[in-house]
Amino acid sequence: HVDGWRMLSKSLLPLPEKWHGLQDVEERFRHRYLDTLMSEEVRERFLKRSNIIFLLRQFYFEQGFIEVDLPILQSLAGGATAQPFTTHHNALDTDFYLTIAQELYLKELLAGGFTKVFELGKRFRNEGIDTSHNPEFTMLESNEAYADAQSQRDFIEKLFRFLVKKLFSVYTFTSDGSTIDTKPKFAVVTFYDLLKRYALIPNPESITRDEAAIRAQQLAVKVEPNEALEKILDNIYKKVARPKLIQPTFIIDYPAAFSPFAKRQEKNSELIDRFQLIIDGIELVNAFSELNDPLDQRARYAE
Repeated sequence: HVDGWRMLSKSLLPLPEKWHGLQDVEERFRHRYLDTLMSEEVRERFLKRSNIIFLLRQFYFEQGFIEVDLPILQSLAGGATAQPFTTHHNALDTDFYLTIAQELYLKELLAGGFTKVFELGKRFRNEGIDTSHNPEFTMLESNEAYADAQSQRDFIEKLFRFLVKKLFSVYTFTSDGSTIDTKPKFAVVTFYDLLKRYALIPNPESITRDEAAIRAQQLAVKVEPNEALEKILDNIYKKVARPKLIQPTFIIDYPAAFSPFAKRQEKNSELIDRFQLIIDGIELVNAFSELNDPLDQRARYAE
């Protein structure tokens, strides 16, 4: 039934067999073009990602933010405790760092009179690799003047409802067999309450490092000799609590040592005004009221 045909190019290797598709995981991840060509599901995932990027920008623009373009090569390795990639600029004979975070430049823009700014771009962290951590990844960072963590929680709820409704035409979606519902008010739980509930630690507020290390070992959580108490508690949380948080959940009331950038709470200086959003056991948002006390900032960096 062919009326005519034309050879567009010569293929030296055959495509994967259509019935079984591309099965080898190594092949799929090393040759993503084959994966998208042979799998409608994978191709749809790439298209959905592109749409998410578009919708994120749309939401931020509608909320009065401006998008900015910030340096990837930085002379200071910003990003708190994350490890940077280092590169060398031949003409300047100077080492630079690939961007870990954009906080310093976003804060400078706030000081310059731009009160709502964001950047959606590449970040680089020279650390381990697992299913939720890649050395090179895309992240959205935003700063808003005259706002705090509470107002940002409300903002993030609106953002996720907007995204899910635009993507799926309803406020629910399925992930790993669970139906995620973004329409109800997101749950709010404190970090210490999670340790009490899931790690069965009765006194996380006053536990010593040695006691936390013993409990971590009982829970099969590895403890390194140089790890501080907060790091041990965080690793316990990631092992036993975070996977249990399926529906959208904000975690609040972190110890001050968890972030050198976050402002202390007015009612309790031992805690910081910070939150994370967890959905289906995955951390999707980390945010906080920015610390703007230079004396406290210096002391916490020194510590």
